[in-house]
Amino acid sequence: MTRRDPEPRMLTQAQAADYCGMGIKAFKSLCPVVPTQFRDGLSRYDRCRLDDWLDGLGSEHAEIVAVDWVAKLGASSRVGK
Repeated sequence: MTRRDPEPRMLTQAQAADYCGMGIKAFKSLCPVVPTQFRDGLSRYDRCRLDDWLDGLGSEHAEIVAVDWVAKLGASSRVGK
């Protein structure tokens, strides 16, 4: 039996960016998740909060696409009038 070390739940900024599949610069500009601040000044990103943000990206995109189609349908129905 092979023993595996558990993956950390709390991630540094570099680990969080890597976990999300992007570089640190993109992560800093795109990620709305606020890191948890510990008493000693240490800050870490909670993997569960990152998952919640990433999981929500698909539904936000789907909602935007649906709104775009509704707008296009409304515009095309006025074109013929």
